[in-house]
Amino acid sequence: FEKPRKNVIIQLANLGKEFTNSGFSETLRPISDPSNKEFARILEGWKNVAPELFVWDYWILYCKGFQFPYINTLRMAGDMKKFAESNVKGMLIESEAPDGSFFALRQYLGMQLMLDPFRDGNILIDDFFHGYYGKSAETMKEYLKLVEDSVLREKTSFAQGLPRQFSYLNKDFFEK
Repeated sequence: FEKPRKNVIIQLANLGKEFTNSGFSETLRPISDPSNKEFARILEGWKNVAPELFVWDYWILYCKGFQFPYINTLRMAGDMKKFAESNVKGMLIESEAPDGSFFALRQYLGMQLMLDPFRDGNILIDDFFHGYYGKSAETMKEYLKLVEDSVLREKTSFAQGLPRQFSYLNKDFFEK
């Protein structure tokens, strides 16, 4: 990593593996996950030499053909803290699928964490659910937990696999 001049901002793209031959990250997994060690290495290397970084990140899966239940709120909260600790001063986040799971939550959580990346993600999620879903908040939080836990347990690569290959998208999941 060559030290950039003070007037240069390094931009890192955390491109997902779903982009064949160009990406190297698991979009739904946090930077700290072993599957994202290459991006973590790159971020750490630039953090040590660049006074300011800019990150282009993806909180959405591309190339899947259709939307299916997934969420990456745990990744969002952890990664935003990591970015703040790594000299990241600006971000561009792709998360534009309004028909995806918990779209409004992802937008709210992302914006709140950009204002203060050290806020507790669970408190933000709780505030959102009570304000957005009202009396249904607890039921929707149960569904969120089901999706989050299912995504965490999934062994298949979200980036390289197809929804029909994800073990959690089964009869039991859809009945719950």
